[in-house]
Amino acid sequence: MKGWETSERTMEPMPAPARPARSRWRARARRRWDDHGWVVLVAAALVALALGLVGFSQSDPDRSFSDALYRSVQLFFVTAGAGLVDGPTPVTLDVARFLALATAATASVRAVFAIFGQRAARTWVRYLRRDHVIVCGLGQIGLRVTKAFHEAGYAVVVIEQDAMHAAVEECRSEGIVVLLGDAQDRGLLWRAGVLNARYLVCACGDDGTNARVALAASDVVRDRRSRHLTCFVHIGDEGLAGLLQEEAFASHDDSSCLIQFFNPFQSVPTALLDEFPAFAEPLAPGRPPAVIVIGTGRMGKNLIAHLARRWLSVTSDGSRLRVIPVDTDATAAVEDLRRRYPSLDRAADLVVHDIGVSSPEFDDCPFLPRITDPCDARIYICLDDDACGLNAALAVQRKLRRRDVQVVVLTTQRGGLAALAGGADALRSRLTVFDVLDRTCRPEVLVYGAFEILARAIHRDDVRHQLEAGVMEAGDPALRDWDELDSTAKERSRHQASHLGTKLAALGYDIEPWTDWDAPPVTFSAAEIERLAELEHERWRGEREAEGWAHGARFDEGRRHTPELVAWADLPDPVKDRYRAAARALPSFIARAGFAIACDPGADGA
Repeated sequence: MKGWETSERTMEPMPAPARPARSRWRARARRRWDDHGWVVLVAAALVALALGLVGFSQSDPDRSFSDALYRSVQLFFVTAGAGLVDGPTPVTLDVARFLALATAATASVRAVFAIFGQRAARTWVRYLRRDHVIVCGLGQIGLRVTKAFHEAGYAVVVIEQDAMHAAVEECRSEGIVVLLGDAQDRGLLWRAGVLNARYLVCACGDDGTNARVALAASDVVRDRRSRHLTCFVHIGDEGLAGLLQEEAFASHDDSSCLIQFFNPFQSVPTALLDEFPAFAEPLAPGRPPAVIVIGTGRMGKNLIAHLARRWLSVTSDGSRLRVIPVDTDATAAVEDLRRRYPSLDRAADLVVHDIGVSSPEFDDCPFLPRITDPCDARIYICLDDDACGLNAALAVQRKLRRRDVQVVVLTTQRGGLAALAGGADALRSRLTVFDVLDRTCRPEVLVYGAFEILARAIHRDDVRHQLEAGVMEAGDPALRDWDELDSTAKERSRHQASHLGTKLAALGYDIEPWTDWDAPPVTFSAAEIERLAELEHERWRGEREAEGWAHGARFDEGRRHTPELVAWADLPDPVKDRYRAAARALPSFIARAGFAIACDPGADGA
């Protein structure tokens, strides 16, 4: 995969959330007003009418009821006031006329927006919005991306063709601007403010439509180099998405529209195994791991491939990971994997069970390891239907009883299985729900792409090494899970990930997806390890100096002093050895993240 050099376009910083508490309050207030606004207006109008009747009756007791009622109605049209009564205006009449005026004005504004809302929204977005996100399509992917960007503090504009789509009102109630029309329309993209937008997400549900939307946006912003638009195009076919993304990295496109392709399910196995590992690293002696994958659809097959690849990255003794695929057509799925990955059997001992989750045989769970088996078992349920996943989880839990076996259920519907599992104490204590789209349709996953995968792996690996070396203690804030880290710590890992390509390119290497499992891993020479270690220290030193750190005799986070802020030659040997160990483990580390180090054919001396 080319193009790993750091640049503003590939590593632009994520914006800080824009007062999320205030935004949530505004969203709740807007929803309440949308639900009950007309009731409030009618009640206010009746109060104003009653006060008008009282006020006009007080000003002239001889006035008839019909005359007082007529003049009270006139208050809503601003044709009655203090000039219509003799003497001082009663307080009730003063309150009535201003309340009537406010009620009439508010109702008029609501009516105008109801009639001309689309035109007003387009004008607002076209001329006043800057650095916003445009999401095309409110399908399963588009809606998740929309809400994720909105919750992260971005201004979001949605283009949706179906005016009756249930998510349209849902988005508007959250304060998200929704424009109705065809996203392929260049005029609509222009009115949506594509010239001033930061990101465009094409998630219309059809690969061809998404591609045409991206091309239309590219035409609109062509030759406007003062602002670059990053266009994320959703591709449903995972293999095609990977090939297109690799080609996009290799093209070094410098146009006004940078097109990137994504498929949320591509990053599911990496995110899943990072959060819920299938085996310990380093491996526990005497207790070989066994992984049961229930469901061999697209998620299940991807997970099996990633399991095998990760196993090869942590073992060198020729042992194989025991993987147990379970599904109605598990044998056919495994044969497809073998054709796609010829080295699969070298990494995994596949014990296939052709059992459907709805069959009576599944309730007996013959695929579960026996209690006497000396193994560490993990169970991943990767079914496309959430109800079937819950059924499988219950059947497995009944057989496991209280055995210490982790069960992870992958789900794609928000509020379905996740809500049920979260509300049932007995169920929640025995299994974990992994919401696929909530974990993958996040702004940072889209914006940083492969860098985000490597950044998370860098953090996890760094925490493990720091604990093993005794540098940090359990409970240290730096040891938190990735989602609990502050933005500064995340940015440090992201910049370290983005710099991997720069360091490797200096030695004539490149980073690419790891597809050839039979290729021998890269082994760095002593000189290369020394150079990689020195380059990483230089990067770290420059990063800390930019943050305002200075050299000090001892580490002091409050004063931002550290004794390691010196040139490479002046570092003590134990610190240098730490950098060298990290450089030596780089091929294995990158492999665990799903990438490989390869010689760059365009590099000198490669």
